[in-house]
Amino acid sequence: MRWLTAKAEKAAKQLCCCISRPALANERVQSNAAGQVVLKLKTPWRDGTTHLVMSPQEFMQRLAALVPQSASRQRFCPCECR
Repeated sequence: MRWLTAKAEKAAKQLCCCISRPALANERVQSNAAGQVVLKLKTPWRDGTTHLVMSPQEFMQRLAALVPQSASRQRFCPCECR
């Protein structure tokens, strides 16, 4: 007996894929000797920048900005996971 229809199963898989994806790869985030957070960019910027250096507080503020305000406001999954 199937508990989910094919459409609901596809939606559930997409949702699980989206919520299980980390905002940043752990390998790209490090801290330096001064206690600042060093974030390695996936691809260099046009000006040649390859890393961003910021305070732990600024890093947390930027990371928190990636979290949606409310799950009820999200109507679609932005990623193309299947």
